[in-house]
Amino acid sequence: MKHKILFAFLALATSFSLVSCGDDDKDNDPKPSKATYQDTGSELIISYPLTDDNNKVIGSCKETVSYEGETVTGYKIVASCNSATDADKTYKEALDEKENDPETAIKEVKRDGNDVIMICELPEEFSSVEMIRIMLQMQVADANGDKALYNKLEEELDKLFGAELWLD
Repeated sequence: MKHKILFAFLALATSFSLVSCGDDDKDNDPKPSKATYQDTGSELIISYPLTDDNNKVIGSCKETVSYEGETVTGYKIVASCNSATDADKTYKEALDEKENDPETAIKEVKRDGNDVIMICELPEEFSSVEMIRIMLQMQVADANGDKALYNKLEEELDKLFGAELWLD
């Protein structure tokens, strides 16, 4: 059961990099840069290119999970679009998900210029900062095509889940 919830969370997190933004047939679009992960000691931050259905870069996305000690204090996603048209579409898709997907973590959607800001709430199952740290690193490894790292992190997560199940 927890693995289903885990992968639902990962799907939610990666869904914002797959927004649809119309048919733009430019062949000179830059290639997406790699996803990155950073732990500042109070925030877990991943950044990745925001792309449309054709894998064309339309902006960037930054997910931030704030924490204090082992307590998660916030989760925010900011999609920074390169154009107002892309921001409109991203905003509408985020609102649609918030209103129509009962399993979404999105609790609030705001727009500030070409930035779409989603305030999210993680399910109780993801209250462990270490679990979230591993899951975000898995998301980055997957986005960068690093299967070896992804598999290593998945093993760590399985051990953590096993320990949590044992403690429950």
